[in-house]
Amino acid sequence: MNRILGDRTGRMRERFLSVRLGNLDRQNDKLRNEVSALHSQLDHEREEHEELRDALRSKPKAGFVRVLLIGGGAYLLGAHAGRERYDEVLRWARSLPDRMRRTADDVTTQVDVGASKLEDRAEQKMADADMASRRTAKVPNTVRS
Repeated sequence: MNRILGDRTGRMRERFLSVRLGNLDRQNDKLRNEVSALHSQLDHEREEHEELRDALRSKPKAGFVRVLLIGGGAYLLGAHAGRERYDEVLRWARSLPDRMRRTADDVTTQVDVGASKLEDRAEQKMADADMASRRTAKVPNTVRS
């Protein structure tokens, strides 16, 4: 009896250890996959870091220099223009909505005038057509033989 119990406990222990070993193998595979993904991500970040470092070490680009020169020129012109020019630009900017409103009113007026001219022309053509049809109605239809 002891021998039977010993065999069964040995089999149970073996089964338990094999299940545990399987679980540990699966966890180990998951960890390997995560490590692999982290390595590839780290390599990608290192490449980006190197590209950024190279870009910072390189000579300034022509576009940057151009922006710097234009900005400096604008600053100098602005500084020389002073407060008077600032006030003039400010008045111009504040008058912009009024000018836009006047322009919109002018366009509306022009459209109204154009529409009324078209209406008058259409009425004139209708009247001419009516007169022409009355003239042809007065002429008798005669057939010469």
